[in-house]
Amino acid sequence: MDYVKVTNDRWQVYLSKAFINIWHNHCANNENPFIRIMSNVSKIASSKDATVHKGIISVDVNNNIEVFLKEYHYRSFLDKIKHLIRKNRAYRSIIATESLKAHGFCAPRSIAYGWEKNSFLINRRHFTVTESIVDSKNIYGIFEEFSKSSLIDTKIKRKFIRDFGREIGKLHATGFSHGDLRGGNILVQENNGDWIFHYIDNERTQRFKRLPMKLRIKNLVQINMLFSHAISKTDRLRFFKEYMKENQSINPKETIIIVQNITKKRLMKLLNQGRITENDVKIWSYTKT
Repeated sequence: MDYVKVTNDRWQVYLSKAFINIWHNHCANNENPFIRIMSNVSKIASSKDATVHKGIISVDVNNNIEVFLKEYHYRSFLDKIKHLIRKNRAYRSIIATESLKAHGFCAPRSIAYGWEKNSFLINRRHFTVTESIVDSKNIYGIFEEFSKSSLIDTKIKRKFIRDFGREIGKLHATGFSHGDLRGGNILVQENNGDWIFHYIDNERTQRFKRLPMKLRIKNLVQINMLFSHAISKTDRLRFFKEYMKENQSINPKETIIIVQNITKKRLMKLLNQGRITENDVKIWSYTKT
């Protein structure tokens, strides 16, 4: 990775050489230095395990880019202890993102990562800064658009589903498992009728010589949990058909049955917990082709 180590009294930062001119040492109180570097800063929704801000960085007079600053929180005391013997989530995210790109997949450009220095063994407030993917929607947004618009050509939707299935098939065939392959962690750009898929939140993304079946199933269930009026049972089979073209060493019928059964159990669990409704389950079971 082509990064330069820069520090101030409180923070240790590894900054991409392409962005070295944006760095300055000033930060107020205990704020992240990039809060000062960014303009138009706003906090956006995220999980309880992280804080995310969106803002603009001026690279030079004629080049302003939108970025995301993600600061990771320790999940528990045990999580703190684990970081004594393994790399922090910010660093793992950068490594996994670069690995994805090296194998032909798309992910946001990494600008910086770092942490707040601590006098004890455990550093804290690990963070990443990544460039926004312009003109993109996540998978949820894509299917919301499909479901709301009567102008969407069915052929376009089916092509998207086939391309999506082939993309995830290639990801797994290359040995990658994404730590959380929900629709919100895949950003999509349209380019002259083709679709470009970008993977975000890669701190638990790993590459194996041979992808463990357990992790393959986990990712496929996460995708299969999508429910939308725009997704039919036939669409789900279209996805799997394209996925299997890239993974011919596994049993397609057996894999689909396992994924479907686990998905149904998850849906029933969410229903019993009151996190989804009966109508959501009906939408997931939608049969129109």
